[in-house]
Amino acid sequence: MTDVVLRMATREDAKEIAGNLREADLGEMKAVLGTVEDPAESLIYGVDNSAYPMVATIDGVPVSIFGVIRDPINADVGCVWMMGTDEMTRRKKLFLRHALKALETLFGSFRLLWCCMDKRNTVHVRWIQWLGFSLLREHPSFGEQRKPFLEFAKLNTNV
Repeated sequence: MTDVVLRMATREDAKEIAGNLREADLGEMKAVLGTVEDPAESLIYGVDNSAYPMVATIDGVPVSIFGVIRDPINADVGCVWMMGTDEMTRRKKLFLRHALKALETLFGSFRLLWCCMDKRNTVHVRWIQWLGFSLLREHPSFGEQRKPFLEFAKLNTNV
């Protein structure tokens, strides 16, 4: 039976997913950082700096990596991030079944999660809205490439 398994992410997971990133996810990464010579470095940074770095696997193959980076000023606030492969979107119903469980894990002790995402990355925009995040504002010129990004946030009602 095919199933999604959520577990703590490793640097090896970051490297594997980096080699198979969705074009939209790689485009989002480049929009923020400018030239990205090795996407694995960005994903490894996320794994190393996240309070809860996680990977979702389907049949043992990593398809999505995500986490929460704690705000350096307010420890109750975290910036959530996610990158994935095309397999994540090909198997979206299976993936979405586990998304709320993953969000619960990510929230942990955070009172607020937020993120900014490339407005062109419609898969991520729909996913974050489906998870119950609210659109706060549009940033018309964000990141190194000055692309339009959307800022979302969600309060943790369980803390």
